[in-house]
Amino acid sequence: MIPASPHPRRPADADASAPGSFGAYVVTDTPDELFARASAAGARPVREPYDTDYGSRDFTVLDPEGNRRSFGTYRGHPRADR
Repeated sequence: MIPASPHPRRPADADASAPGSFGAYVVTDTPDELFARASAAGARPVREPYDTDYGSRDFTVLDPEGNRRSFGTYRGHPRADR
């Protein structure tokens, strides 16, 4: 695991991305199962599954190419104009 950050909700390298890398947040209903699958497939944990203070269950991994992939249950707030 990457070392903990002084900020409790943010990994130490949360903003660190190498040039040419990619980061994404993907919504899932099964973050714990997906974390296990990603880890088994070679993803490197940045932040293991945890519950946020806004009601989401999230985790972050680096894929084998070093791209940041974040997953969680947070779908965002509905837009007022829809």
